[in-house]
Amino acid sequence: MTLLFLHWVLALSALDQVLGGPLLPRAGNDPIFGDSGAPAVNDLKQIEYSQGDHPLSSATVPDCGFMSVLGAITHVSPAWLKSKLTVLDGTVDAATSVRIQMYDYNSLAPQMQTVTHDEASVNNGDRTDIWWPGAFEYAGIKAGLPSANGLLGPVLPGDSMSALTGLKSDGKMKPTADQLFDYALKATSMNTPMVFQTLPDGAKVLLGGHAYGLFGGSGSGSGRKLTLFNPWGSVEDYSLSDVAGDCYLVWFLSNFDTFGGEGGGDGSGDSDRPKSTKRPDPSPTPDPVVNVVQADRWTETNRVTKTEGNMVIVQEMVTVHV
Repeated sequence: MTLLFLHWVLALSALDQVLGGPLLPRAGNDPIFGDSGAPAVNDLKQIEYSQGDHPLSSATVPDCGFMSVLGAITHVSPAWLKSKLTVLDGTVDAATSVRIQMYDYNSLAPQMQTVTHDEASVNNGDRTDIWWPGAFEYAGIKAGLPSANGLLGPVLPGDSMSALTGLKSDGKMKPTADQLFDYALKATSMNTPMVFQTLPDGAKVLLGGHAYGLFGGSGSGSGRKLTLFNPWGSVEDYSLSDVAGDCYLVWFLSNFDTFGGEGGGDGSGDSDRPKSTKRPDPSPTPDPVVNVVQADRWTETNRVTKTEGNMVIVQEMVTVHV
C-alpha cells in the first residue's frame, strides 16, 4: 500500500508579530526546567527563526510535527519525559549539556544523544530561558528525524512519536466526527498521547498544514468539544462540529500505550519504555487504521522550496510504502 502525505510549511514575515521575533543562540547555561522541576506544556511555544542568509530565513521552530507530540507526551506524563533527560555538565538550574534517550523512528532501536546548551538554544521556543524543548528537538535531529540546514522538519508526527517513545505509531486518515471524538476520549481515558493534523489545504477553522496535540474530548451530542494544544502556545476547547472537517490525520501510539513509571533514563531495561495499557477498548472500534510507522517500510521524499514575495514555501511530498 502506498500513502501520500503532502505537507506545507508557510513561513510569513507576519508571524514575527504572532510568534515573537527572531531567535538567536544564547551562550552559557540556563535552567533545564521551570518551577515545577519537570517538563510543562506551558514551556512550549513555537517561534520564528530568522537569521542572516540562512536558507530557511523565516520558519517556525521547533517544528509543529515534533512540538505537538512533545506537548501531547508532556500532557500525559511529564515525569516520564523528564526521566529521558540526564544533565551531563552543570546542574538542572544551570546546565551546559544534557544526554537524552531517543529511538530510531524506523527500527525503534534505542540511542543516546548529547545536546549542548548552545545547540538547543537555536531551536528552543521563546517562553523563557528554559531549554528542555530545544534539547529534545536537537536530539531528534541527531537521532535522524528529517531536517534541513540544522532545523528539524518537516517531520510526520507519527515519526516524532516513535523517535521519542520507541513505539510504533499509527495514523487514521480523515476520520468522521464520531471517530475523531472516540480518539479524543481514548486520549483522556487511556492517558495516551495523540496529535490532530489539519488538512494541508482547505481547513476552515484551524490553521492548515499544522499539527495540534489532541488532549481529550468532553461533552455530548451537539455540545461535544475537543481540547487542542497549538504549538504556537495555547490550549483551547473547540466545538467538534466546527473542527472535525479540518482533520487530515489523527496520530497515536499503535497500542494506545500509556506511560507507567518514570523509568531509569539510561536506556537499559523495560522500565525505560512506556508500557502497553492492555486495557479494553473504551469506545466503538473505528474503521481499520492506516499503519504508517513500520520497521520494514521505505519512503520517498521530494521537497521543493520557493519564495513568493515575503513568503517562503516549503512543499514536501512524502510517499510511504507499507
